[in-house]
Amino acid sequence: MRSYYRSFAAVNALEEMDREALFPYIWRQKTEISALYEIRPTFWVTLDYAIALTMHLLKSAKKTISEPIQTILRPLYGRTSRELDMILHKVSDEEYGYLKHELKIFHHIVTHTINLVDRNLTHFIPQFLFISLIERMRLLYPLEERTVSPLLLAHGDYRLLLTRHLAKQFNKRLVGVIDFLLWYRETGPTAQPEHREAYLARFQKLIRESLEEPTVFTEAEGYSLREMIVELREAVTASLIAEKFMEIQNALSFAPADEVLDAPRWLESFCSVFLPPTSDDRRADTIVRDLTIAEHILTDALAAAEAEDLDRLHRQIVLAGSIRPFLQDVTAGLLPLKVALELDIFFEIMDLLDHLYPDVFLSGEMHRAFRKTRQVLVEEIEQVKVTGTVNISEEDILLFIDKAFFLRARDPRTAD
Repeated sequence: MRSYYRSFAAVNALEEMDREALFPYIWRQKTEISALYEIRPTFWVTLDYAIALTMHLLKSAKKTISEPIQTILRPLYGRTSRELDMILHKVSDEEYGYLKHELKIFHHIVTHTINLVDRNLTHFIPQFLFISLIERMRLLYPLEERTVSPLLLAHGDYRLLLTRHLAKQFNKRLVGVIDFLLWYRETGPTAQPEHREAYLARFQKLIRESLEEPTVFTEAEGYSLREMIVELREAVTASLIAEKFMEIQNALSFAPADEVLDAPRWLESFCSVFLPPTSDDRRADTIVRDLTIAEHILTDALAAAEAEDLDRLHRQIVLAGSIRPFLQDVTAGLLPLKVALELDIFFEIMDLLDHLYPDVFLSGEMHRAFRKTRQVLVEEIEQVKVTGTVNISEEDILLFIDKAFFLRARDPRTAD
């Protein structure tokens, strides 16, 4: 959450800055609103494209924009109107003031423009003013594939979430390709032909750069059998990934420039490199295992802090750091958004304990946060056990905890 708070401070300061520094804040705001008001995550992608299309039309000659505003922009805006109206009427100004302000601006621009076109008063559209207002946006100005967290677009898809997590260990560019396809899956079918041409060119560039990136293997003295086996596995995986990139490159070389990319097909193709088709069967086990570990950590950390047992507390802090990447990349994406946000609070609590350690003082507010988060996690565990097929035992979970802690302790990057 540190990056989130830093980016919030940057918005508050209203300074000229790199837009990428705002992504943690932008993504968090949109995720919270989606969770609180049950707004589909793809709404933000559609809205982003509607803003980009509006900019494109406003930069055209006035005599040519009436027809596309009526036939293209109006129906596209209509796909966002229900959620947009809900946000404007229900979302708190105090908590989401910046985002809500820009939503109001865009709502005004589109409705005013469509109204003038309906009345045959296109020449009165203040194009330069509207373009300037959009260009000054910080949270909604077209972000394209960075509109929302890619994990939000893969929400609920175990194979995609796990594939993206595993891809980080083998090929960072593959993660970028997956993120692009997740975004394009929502945007491509409704994009205008000229925009699809630009998206195709961008995708081809991503694939080309991925193929050109060299694979680096370990060079070390005392090369062990274990290192050889690990490197061999990585070499095979890298080869399979390159094979998929070449397959895509060959397919795209024959595709019309404005054709809709088959994003689901390529996403599934990457999933097949890492996971069998039956891997989704582990979804319920994964949720129960990981939330149970988080619940154990919270319970033990609270007890250790109250007893001033610093060794026990430190173990829980280390364990939380060990499981964090997987829980944030995969497990959180399998949960209802409200529960996923509570998982974020769990890590915030552990971050705070880590920051305070070894001088730990728990206020009444922290006690309440501990207990509330623990209750939410326990309730979700029970819900999954009732509605899903769970084949993992408490003993399996405890063994996993010991293994995770052991691997974390052996990692030289975690050494004090």
